[in-house]
Amino acid sequence: MNVAAFPPEHARKAIISRAIAHLRSHELADAGSLLGHALETAPNDPAFLHLFGTVRRLEHRPVEAEELYRRSLANQNRQPHVHRDLGKLLASLGRIDEAICEFQEALCSNPNDDDAHLCLATGLARQGEASRAEASYRNALRLKPEHIVARLGLAETLCKLRRAREAELSLLSAPPVREPAIAAMLTYRLGLALAQQAKFLQALTLFDRAQAQMPDIPGVEFSRGEIFQQMGLWEKAAPCFRKVLARQPNHSNAAACLALISALTGDFAEARELALHTLARDKTQPIAHIAMAIVEIEAAEIGSAVERLRELFEGPASLKSEGVAVAAGFASDAFDRHGRYAEAFAVARASKIMLRELWLEQECGKRVTDSAREQTNYFQKSSIWTAGRHQEFASAAPTEHVFVLGFLRSGTTLLETILATDPDVVHVDEIDFLGAAADAFLADMDGLDRLSQLPENEVALWRENYWKAVREAGFSAEQKIFVDKMPINSLRLPLIARLFPTAKIVFAIRDPRDVVLSCFRRHFDPTPYSREFLDLEDCARLYAATMSLADACRQKLPLQILELRYEDLIGNFTDTVHSLCRFIGVAWSGSKDDFQQAAGSIDLRSASARQVRRGLYGGAVGHWRHYRQDLAPVLPILAPWATRFGYPVE
Repeated sequence: MNVAAFPPEHARKAIISRAIAHLRSHELADAGSLLGHALETAPNDPAFLHLFGTVRRLEHRPVEAEELYRRSLANQNRQPHVHRDLGKLLASLGRIDEAICEFQEALCSNPNDDDAHLCLATGLARQGEASRAEASYRNALRLKPEHIVARLGLAETLCKLRRAREAELSLLSAPPVREPAIAAMLTYRLGLALAQQAKFLQALTLFDRAQAQMPDIPGVEFSRGEIFQQMGLWEKAAPCFRKVLARQPNHSNAAACLALISALTGDFAEARELALHTLARDKTQPIAHIAMAIVEIEAAEIGSAVERLRELFEGPASLKSEGVAVAAGFASDAFDRHGRYAEAFAVARASKIMLRELWLEQECGKRVTDSAREQTNYFQKSSIWTAGRHQEFASAAPTEHVFVLGFLRSGTTLLETILATDPDVVHVDEIDFLGAAADAFLADMDGLDRLSQLPENEVALWRENYWKAVREAGFSAEQKIFVDKMPINSLRLPLIARLFPTAKIVFAIRDPRDVVLSCFRRHFDPTPYSREFLDLEDCARLYAATMSLADACRQKLPLQILELRYEDLIGNFTDTVHSLCRFIGVAWSGSKDDFQQAAGSIDLRSASARQVRRGLYGGAVGHWRHYRQDLAPVLPILAPWATRFGYPVE
């Protein structure tokens, strides 16, 4: 082209057009040659400098690229696209703070640049500023709803903010994707959102689907291993981590997880080797430190383990996560097994403090303990409720409807497992079928008033909603004994009394001191209920409030309740089970050992599932005595309930 034949502005536009065409065709050498010649005659042209900077960026010559971008801005500052591209360069160099400033500068001049919003969101996410990243991802999607990368980033950020349900809904609303790799990433990310909601089996199915769409999808094998690890299926988790390490020998997280599994399954030599190998590459890897601490505890190297865990808990916030807190609980268990109860409690407390810091920003609304106390006050002043008529819908009617209630860690899983040995029993483990009714009637005292006067036709509708939820969850209760085990329903006795007046309630009782200690030492998925377990006194006060409410409800509500003590199941299994079956109206035809086989059908999310699969054992009875000094602040709160349930106050 003879540039001289064109007027200067026409020539300039022609050069820019040709350079852009070369860039789009990845003809970097041609674009560079064209722009180099153009800059010889117009060395300060902002557009030439910007495009040449992009050529150098794509050629991985970052120093020259940055110089060209900055020269372009020096000659004409209000160029949002140049600020954006300079930001991309700086981000690729790890200079995230500077990159964020450039993206913000770009958006000041052009707030409708969806790419700049996406780049800003990505930078903020890399800096750990999830809330600000969320806003930027949403801005990008507002401007370009079909932007799949922005949707994936938003989902990842929402999961970091522990709002996995929102992440799930966002991904489900994504437009159809034809490209297999992008479709696989959407499927995989959806699986991660479900995994965070403890929908483990659904998540595993999606991981398989994603891998079928793209066999080498990054991260899926590690994520599968993490799910199996959370389910307590070490034998399935370990091969996943070994596959990751076979492909990526320096994958520190996989090596650390495998080290932890080896420590938990008794292969302490492999655990030590893996942990030390990981820490040699990444001296701050927290799971590797915990695995190593367990190895040291087993080797009686208590001082080293204590110091290692102390440094971990006092370390930077970036190393702390829910997974680290859960793994620390295994170190607490190791101390406990070796009779190092002070160290075990200290680690449990440090783990709970870590979780409190992680969950703090999510705490909102009325505390569960306060709600229980309000209900208790209501029933202490109310008149006695009369039983309503019970008209089941024929399509869903069970022969018996049983609620297994009690405070968490009181033996509810053990009771459910025993009942599950009967072939006529359909049992459900911790699926909330009463949540909608609870929101409608238990949020305040006006709701309780409405519930007490609820017309029978509305009672029938709420009852049918319950059975509809049961059917949608894949269960058929018709002509069966339906067992609904959900400990939080202990706070919903008014609903049970009003909607299901003929239901049988089996209420698990255990020494309150063992219960509170166990709740404090165990890990639970974050809910308003389990957040009360992050502090020992909060946990004790929730226990007392729950038991007070249960007593008040028994005084004023038409309830059929059988209290069963955990200690009686351990010490006098046959007689206790016979009394349970007589109450429900079934014949016990099993044996003391049958229930252990049934434990395989219990929801693996339950913190008690692994213990039930071990069989009956008495080691947990009176375990609180080893922690008497640590429990001292809450013993006065629990003493009235120990007396109420027949446990000696010591």
